[in-house]
Amino acid sequence: MTQEEFNQMLQIALTQGLPGGYYTSKYSGEEIDALLDQVAALSAAASS
Repeated sequence: MTQEEFNQMLQIALTQGLPGGYYTSKYSGEEIDALLDQVAALSAAASS
């Protein structure tokens, strides 16, 4: 799965969450950001 495909799936999941695009998560925004940074780094390393 490419980063673009992941981002598209994430965007769809977020918009289909609660009405208005909101959703609840067991992860904080900071944890999600850190995970996305990790995924991007792994994707970049795999592409090298």
